[in-house]
Amino acid sequence: MGSLQLEDFAAGWIGGAASVIVGHPLDTIKTRLQAGVGYGNTLSCIRMVYRRESVFGFFKGMSFPLASIAVYNSV
Repeated sequence: MGSLQLEDFAAGWIGGAASVIVGHPLDTIKTRLQAGVGYGNTLSCIRMVYRRESVFGFFKGMSFPLASIAVYNSV
């Protein structure tokens, strides 16, 4: 029974981490558009973030959500 619980925990951890990795860039774009810093539309926001900060700009601030959601889903 212990092995099954460990597998369930690991599956929850991986599932939670995957959901944050996929969803965080979308949340970043949404938040920047809501802040209204002069982005015309979604596509221009994506382009400006990529030009100014490269791909890593989409994943800024992801460490805490990654840790908390992964733990939440695994438990």
